[in-house]
Amino acid sequence: VEVYIKKCHELGIPLGILSNWGNTLMPILDNLGWVPYFNVVISSLDIGYEKPDITAFQIFASRMDIKPSQILFIGDSYKNDYLGAKRCGMPALLLKRSFGKKRIGSYMIPSLLNSLDFIS
Repeated sequence: VEVYIKKCHELGIPLGILSNWGNTLMPILDNLGWVPYFNVVISSLDIGYEKPDITAFQIFASRMDIKPSQILFIGDSYKNDYLGAKRCGMPALLLKRSFGKKRIGSYMIPSLLNSLDFIS
C-alpha cells in the first residue's frame, strides 16, 4: 500500500479515503505517516452516511473537489465500494487480493498498483 500511495503522490494523483470505519482511522493513518499523502479522509461516522449510500460518495467527491466521473474509486467490497461508487457515477475497481478459482471480471484488480493502468 505504501508503495502505491507514494507512487500516486509522485505522479500528482490526488488520493482520498472514504471508509465505513469509526474514529480509529485517522490515528492509524497518522501512525503510519500516511496522512500527508491524502487530500481527504472521510469516516462514515463523521458524515452520518455509510457506503454504499450514494450521499457518502457525493460528499466524498465534493470534498475532493472533483467530479464523480473523474474519480477512480477503488475498494474491496463489491456492494459497498464498487456498486456504491458506480451508482454515484464514478468509475470503480474492486481490489481482490485472493482470486482463487473465481472468474476475474474486468473491474477486478489484484493490487492497487494495477489501478495505475486505468488512469490516463
